[in-house]
Amino acid sequence: MKHYFVPRMVQKKMSKKQKCTIKDMELEKELKGFECWLSGQINKTLYQKYRIKKPLKKSYRKWILKKLKTVLKTHIGKLPSKLTKQDIGHWEERCYNKYENNGNLGRFQAMNKLLTYLGHEDWRLKLPPIERKIYDTITEDERERYINALNKNCEDVLGRDISDLNPREIKYIMDRAIVMIQTMLEPRPSEICNIETRNIDFGRHKITLRDSKTHEMIIRMGMEDALLMTPQVEEAIKDWQKIRKSIKAKRPEDEKYLFIYPYGKYKGEKIGYNKLLTVCKETGVKANIKSIRTTPYCLKRTEITRDCDRTNNIRIPQIRARHINHNSTMRYNHKRTQDAIDYIQSEKYGDSCLPFEVQVKKIAEKVVKGEIPLDAWQQLRADLEINRIDNKKRNYLAGYG
Repeated sequence: MKHYFVPRMVQKKMSKKQKCTIKDMELEKELKGFECWLSGQINKTLYQKYRIKKPLKKSYRKWILKKLKTVLKTHIGKLPSKLTKQDIGHWEERCYNKYENNGNLGRFQAMNKLLTYLGHEDWRLKLPPIERKIYDTITEDERERYINALNKNCEDVLGRDISDLNPREIKYIMDRAIVMIQTMLEPRPSEICNIETRNIDFGRHKITLRDSKTHEMIIRMGMEDALLMTPQVEEAIKDWQKIRKSIKAKRPEDEKYLFIYPYGKYKGEKIGYNKLLTVCKETGVKANIKSIRTTPYCLKRTEITRDCDRTNNIRIPQIRARHINHNSTMRYNHKRTQDAIDYIQSEKYGDSCLPFEVQVKKIAEKVVKGEIPLDAWQQLRADLEINRIDNKKRNYLAGYG
């Protein structure tokens, strides 16, 4: 009898699969009723604020089902009808031990939906607080290299007849338009996928959105749900539109979208998040950016942080990012304490000769305006206090001498 060698990593995967006692067909069958119930639920935030009964978005419902299938199959190992309060308690404890709070927030929200459907309101889990994280952004030099890498791909392509372009060159033109929008307009990645050709207005320099995450809220706040285009973005979109006219969508309902795969396995289909992620990362490699992964959200953070640096009015980046609350915008402003210290020590700040009380007041004003992050306030005040004590010591010793 022959014995075959099985690598250790494969053995681990096999052992994990063996622990799963739920069959896909059984789980699908039990979740069918939950899926129907979920499609009848409304957006509670929208209803509480404006009394608008709008169903949950299809993408959100799909995300909840995906989360629950993962939890029930690989974490708990039981069908919904066989769940007990003890199972939920053990799973909650495991989540807190193994995962971070921000990830658990989504898991618990999905599980609470299921528990409500099953009639176990008293089993609902308490949602953990959101932990704010400070992520890095690309520098000005890296951003310039990033945009140059995009334009370099299209140097010898733009201006040529469409019939003379090969698939790779067509891909470069589409990728340039996609990444320019993500880099300069502060959109959510899903919004790029859903841009409709008819909603692009070059005369008013904007792309109107119809079904964004905060669309209903933005409209009722008197704001416009639109991406505000820069000249570079307009140029990139126009170059892509010349080619887009010759590409036919596989499904009639996808014909309205701006970005459709021009060739290959998915030819004629609307692009998705994976396409955006791949293109953004590929461009980062070409630009030789090694300090950080250039994901779509990294580019969004970078542009909002740049906006906050260039203006004293937080309302401008808030409008560009289409946030309901300016606090949401400030969460994307990833300045660190050291950035604030460097700022007040620079010539640009120019207040080092002022009295301590005046310096503290000026810093407080800059915190209110959004020029300095709230997190850095205490550290800056402490540093000024230390400098004041050091100056007193120097003056005392000079007078004594």
